[in-house]
Amino acid sequence: MVDPDGDNVTCRYGNSLKEKGGVSHTYPYFSSDPYFAATSECKISYNGGGYKSKVAIALIIEDHPSRDSQYVLSYSSLQFVIEVIALPNYFCSDKPRFVIPTPIHNQIYSLRVGIQWKSTITISSRFRIVEFGVVGVSNVRWKTPTYRGNNQYQVVVNWTPFQNNTGFNYMCYSAADSRGLFAAQRCLAFYVDGIDPCEVNNGGCSDICSSSGGLVTCSCFYSCWELASDGLRCLRKII
Repeated sequence: MVDPDGDNVTCRYGNSLKEKGGVSHTYPYFSSDPYFAATSECKISYNGGGYKSKVAIALIIEDHPSRDSQYVLSYSSLQFVIEVIALPNYFCSDKPRFVIPTPIHNQIYSLRVGIQWKSTITISSRFRIVEFGVVGVSNVRWKTPTYRGNNQYQVVVNWTPFQNNTGFNYMCYSAADSRGLFAAQRCLAFYVDGIDPCEVNNGGCSDICSSSGGLVTCSCFYSCWELASDGLRCLRKII
């Protein structure tokens, strides 16, 4: 996790009714408190014990003016459910894996409003991939993974940022096979430049440029002219 102001960020379990809502206990086989790895990811460890269960987790993310300070500048809550399942005797290497050309974990992209981002996600698995999901930014589009041979499945993900997406945005995705085993989640960051696209080279329009939600629409100065097939240039109408 990253704080835009550069403050020191910590995470912990919620310890009051206000902080954790209906989450009344923690699973005894999880770590007693989350911790941060060198990559600034909030980590919860699990020792493999216990029983099949669905566990509600309530985390509090706080930022402090310095590493040694206990003063909390602001905080936000994060609640989710972890399902502990009983697995057959499979090796960890049997889990689905993301392989090239899938973007690497924590990769950062720089995008312009209205310009589509597209990526091919490739999943290697000896078992059929039955589920693929994306969380984070809205308006993300993808289709069901398709089998490409050689134990590999592919899915194309695309996203077009709008004006309200200016700044940093985050997307995480994972996939599951027919046994219910999940690939390690990967997350991406997108920094969206909120400049009005009409301010850059008139949005590519030869005459009038207008934009809505970062999407450009071209039109012509004169009614006797019309847009060419590229939607950018104006040509005299042929009567």
